Amino acid sequence: MKHLLKKGLSRWVCWLAVCGFFLIFQGTAGAVGSFATLKEFSGEVMIKNAEEWVAPEPGMALYSGAKIVTKEGSALVQFKDGATMTVDPFSSIRAIDQIQATETAASDQMRIRKIRVMLGRTRYEEQPLADRQTRIEMPMAVAALRGTGGYFGADEDGTSQGELYEGNMETSGIFQELIPQILALENALNSPTWTASLNSADQADNPLSNVQEIQAEIRTFSANLDPQVQAQVTQALAVITPILQGIQQKIEKAQKAEAQKAAAQKTGSEDTRAQVKAISEKTSQAADTFVKTTQESTKADISLVLATIKGDQDGITLAQDAKDQNDRAVNMGEQAMDTAAAAVELASKATTDKQLDAAASVANTAGNTVDALAETVKTTNTSAMLVARDNQEGAAKMQGLAGTTESTLAAAEKSIQSSQNAIVLAQNEDTADAAVQAARTAEEASSVVKDVAQSQSDAAQAVADDDPGADAAIENTRQQSQTIDDAIQSLDESIEQTNTLIPAEEEEGEEEGEEEGEEEGEEEGEEEGEEEGEEEGEEEGEEPAEETVEEPADEPEQEEVPVEEPADEPETEPETEPETEQPLPPDEQEDDTDPPSPV
Repeated sequence: MKHLLKKGLSRWVCWLAVCGFFLIFQGTAGAVGSFATLKEFSGEVMIKNAEEWVAPEPGMALYSGAKIVTKEGSALVQFKDGATMTVDPFSSIRAIDQIQATETAASDQMRIRKIRVMLGRTRYEEQPLADRQTRIEMPMAVAALRGTGGYFGADEDGTSQGELYEGNMETSGIFQELIPQILALENALNSPTWTASLNSADQADNPLSNVQEIQAEIRTFSANLDPQVQAQVTQALAVITPILQGIQQKIEKAQKAEAQKAAAQKTGSEDTRAQVKAISEKTSQAADTFVKTTQESTKADISLVLATIKGDQDGITLAQDAKDQNDRAVNMGEQAMDTAAAAVELASKATTDKQLDAAASVANTAGNTVDALAETVKTTNTSAMLVARDNQEGAAKMQGLAGTTESTLAAAEKSIQSSQNAIVLAQNEDTADAAVQAARTAEEASSVVKDVAQSQSDAAQAVADDDPGADAAIENTRQQSQTIDDAIQSLDESIEQTNTLIPAEEEEGEEEGEEEGEEEGEEEGEEEGEEEGEEEGEEEGEEPAEETVEEPADEPEQEEVPVEEPADEPETEPETEPETEQPLPPDEQEDDTDPPSPV
């Protein structure tokens, strides 16, 4: 019966993967959800569960990839298959469990367990199981266990040690077969991975420190020559490097929004008009939301790193999709903030009520859009969290929100475009009415987008909380998708109408561009003419000199004859050539270059 259930579950998961659900399943392999519990602990213990630092609690569920870091403390982990793992003081250990399909095992699935010891000591014990393989991965060695018990550890220099008290193992790499000692604080402080974990835990809200901590962990295994370990190190570092760059870019976007907030607040404080103050306040609120959203968006980045560490190829693909979606939302949020800043500038310089009305609607649109994108990021993060926690049932339900999420992003993007057109049209009194209309259309559409995004986020949270009303919440959100479609249609019509008016506003810019283009063209033409002249001169040899001689009519023929006659005397040729060039004054040489240009 157990065998049939496993086989049925495998087919069900494969069907979900084809549909594109967020699952932790590695092609022929996948994670197994909550695979262990923290049975007990004492002293100072830090737990990183689903790549989030959480306070340890007895009996708490641990997910594949859970990391345990101890100071003056210890922890006991109980695996669901009966195995146990004790983590001693000043240690850093990660446990990974995955299911891999196989045709050679007694069962159609094989459990692959990896205990990664970055620092410190662990005591691991398990009973023999035909459908499980256990690897103890240390900085310089790997031990493959076959139903055994023993101690394994590594010091701050990466020295890898271990000894069994029962069973057998196969080792590779530089391995010392002895019982490792429990480390002291001074040893841990010299370990880059242990100190990075402390910094990351102290700055739990800092995504950079989080990824840098994982980077330090991966580099701990750089000296391990095991092919599997080396492949994982290479892949993980290749993923981490661009993620760090992307996070840094998001930090810069957040700093830019902070500057826009400061500028808006200054405008609001200096301008006495109530509408200008309201526009400035709306922009400031949008900036605060955007800054938080940039930070929230990095959770998908962390999920991608975790999937990479676990070696979950399908999980990597799905986490990458979540990351791309969050990155798209952040980029759109930046555009919305730029539009809000433009609205503040328009309001501060406004001389008519129409300009103020357009600026107010644009600012509201930007605020609504940023709010909608923030909720969209939350929805995506919920999917990423389900990936990290291997919640297959929740991932299946989240698929019902996928289409609405894409529509929300599309409508938000068009709201920004319509607002940008309104800003341009508001500069001219002749198109001020069109500007107000475009701004109001975008404002109404963005309000709809915000409401749907909020419903979507609430439904996603209900799924994460395993709320009985989650299905109804998802269905309600899907029914609202029609309002998004209507909003997109109105935005498309508005954008099409305003696009026909914008070129009239940009004629001066186009003329300036044409003048600059002509100047650049003249300069390029002169440079190209010189280059062509040099090339022609090289190809034709001294033909230009002969052309200057052609002006005196009969002289060229007379010169060509003596040059051809002394063919056997190469020394006379260079003597006759300079003689024909010397009589020509500089003025005539300049005149010689002029005739080819009219030709």
